[in-house]
Amino acid sequence: MYLCILYIDVFIKKCYNKSSKVVNGVYNDSAKQATMKYMREKRDKLTLNLPLGDKDRYKTHAQKRGKSLTGLIVDLLEQDIQSAERENRE
Repeated sequence: MYLCILYIDVFIKKCYNKSSKVVNGVYNDSAKQATMKYMREKRDKLTLNLPLGDKDRYKTHAQKRGKSLTGLIVDLLEQDIQSAERENRE
């Protein structure tokens, strides 16, 4: 029992360090705030309204392709844009 408590105490001290955002995989409030700031300043957000059940179907399809749903959507859009640009040049 004492060994377990000592281990937990050492683990907590090792994992939590207020001066850094992520220590040994622990995500704290500082990291959350930094992530939220990055998302506000550097990323655009797009919301899709899909028929119920389709999101799971699309997500499964993306996973089979080794991608996230967002990654697959972006890849497909980029391919379509490049295809349209090639057609316009011809």
